[in-house]
Amino acid sequence: MLKKPIVILVFLFGFLCARGQQTPVAAEKDVIKVDKSDRLEYFSNKGVVTQKLIGNVWLHQDSVFMYCDSALIENSTKLRAFGNVIIQQTDSVAVFSDSLVYNSITKIADLYADQDVVLKTGSKVLYAWKTLNYNVGKRIGSYRRGGKIISDKTQIYSREGEYFVNSKEVFFKNKVFINDRDFTLKTDTLQYNTDDKTAIFLAPTRIRQDSADIYCERGYYDFKLKKAEFLQNPQFRKNNQRAVADTIRYDGSAKEIFLSKNARFQDSLKVAKADTIIYSQSAGETRLIGNASYKDEKQQIAGKKIRYNNKTESFSTEGRSVIGNTGNILEADHVVYDKVNGTGMASGNVIWRDTVQNVSIQCEAMDYNRDRNYLKTRGKRPLMITLIDNDSLFLSADTLVSEKIDSLQSMKAYHDVRIYKKDLSGTCDSLYYSDRDSTFRLFRAPVLWSDTSQFSADTIHLVLAKKKLDKISLFNKSFIINGLGKDLFNQIKGRDITAFFTDSRVERMNVDGNAESVYFATDDKNAYIGINKVKCSEMTIHWDSGKVKKIDFFSQPKGNITPLKSVRNFNQYRLSGFNWHTEGKPLSVEDLQKPKAVFFEKHLGKK
Repeated sequence: MLKKPIVILVFLFGFLCARGQQTPVAAEKDVIKVDKSDRLEYFSNKGVVTQKLIGNVWLHQDSVFMYCDSALIENSTKLRAFGNVIIQQTDSVAVFSDSLVYNSITKIADLYADQDVVLKTGSKVLYAWKTLNYNVGKRIGSYRRGGKIISDKTQIYSREGEYFVNSKEVFFKNKVFINDRDFTLKTDTLQYNTDDKTAIFLAPTRIRQDSADIYCERGYYDFKLKKAEFLQNPQFRKNNQRAVADTIRYDGSAKEIFLSKNARFQDSLKVAKADTIIYSQSAGETRLIGNASYKDEKQQIAGKKIRYNNKTESFSTEGRSVIGNTGNILEADHVVYDKVNGTGMASGNVIWRDTVQNVSIQCEAMDYNRDRNYLKTRGKRPLMITLIDNDSLFLSADTLVSEKIDSLQSMKAYHDVRIYKKDLSGTCDSLYYSDRDSTFRLFRAPVLWSDTSQFSADTIHLVLAKKKLDKISLFNKSFIINGLGKDLFNQIKGRDITAFFTDSRVERMNVDGNAESVYFATDDKNAYIGINKVKCSEMTIHWDSGKVKKIDFFSQPKGNITPLKSVRNFNQYRLSGFNWHTEGKPLSVEDLQKPKAVFFEKHLGKK
């Protein structure tokens, strides 16, 4: 029965003492007001008035509301709260702790908990380990013993941090770690916006996604759009893959990685370089843009743009491109290659080179099969170039086909074949060449010209030895004409004729079967003295400096010599089948690639 009066007396004594000591009165805006409490006690000591509140304590300062199990308020400005402490600031901000120290003048609260102090803003939650400093006026929360923020399925940890509630930004410092469903991140300093969910990296940062690692020293990541940009020494690693560039960007929605400026991508067997590299994870495709180059164990590709499919190993190029593989180099304005079928297409000023055989082909367009070393030209007349006697031999036709079988290269040329070399020209309808015997085979009305000599037959073989002209073999209806001057022609005719060459000049000829010859005999001063006409089964003609030196006749030769003075008509000494094809002889490289009508019109005009 005495307890209640004692409590009241204590209360009154404390109140009167406080009045007597003239306790300072706080400004209205700084006063912590009590809205509710199960029990209230007042104490005064040396000018300090203390309110002790116990049970369901409700307090407020302006628009800031605080709740706890018990509290002590000194001079209406200093608060210590205990048990289930809550700070409620508008409907969207709430702080939860076990205890609180608050100064209503500075509006700074220090909150404590056995585990985490919790700051909630909407769906975002900040957990500060054991302690949180919260500036109620500026709405800034900071921690120094560790904390994390949880936003949807993203968790960000750090040793230290500051949460700017008004701007919705969090600065994480010291051992920052992000755990997201798409990746993990480690850094030392990070700025995060809880509204647009963007993280800005302000220090060396390492990101791990699946089996990929990304390093940079500055950049950002947009969690909403799943887009990132990595700057300042960015590097990408995945298994054996490595990528570097001035800037690396990532688009998670499109699943694309962009490498910009000085971009380089490589794994154990492949290296790609370009101004910009774009890698699509979903399509398994890499695009190289600007000064692009790609190299693997089988080939090298260089061009303005390269598109490479990592799954199929197919590729395409744009702009002037150079593609090199074992023994071959291909240049073109545009190239498409399908690894699955082993087929490709090149177009626009195409140049193909066999670096082993020292052979090249120039054409408008080309179809090829790299596995078979097969190619076929398309478009305007292609041009093949090779070396014979250390000099270029040029060959053109409507179509060229090259193929390598069992390490042996062969070539077919067909329809309107033309050949030009400084000391050798030729025409035919079709041609075949093989590395097996280093022989050009000319078919259907073939004609060759060497110095002042013309070779014709049903079929002609032009045989090389060590890249030098070794012999010309004529088969069936063989005819050789050696022009000496106006209307003067040495002639050799037979079934088959073989002409042997030394240093690009005819050394001797063997005629087999139905041999006939007409040649102009000379005296010791090389003056013409008569016409020698002979028929026999076989003969051998010896040449010197482009002229007949002597002829050996075999198997009952028949012939006569007619003095030159008695000849009135040289045409009567022309063998049957004589045809001097001056109008069809290519005179330059330009002649080889002209349309047929234009080529013959030029020669007929000169005739």
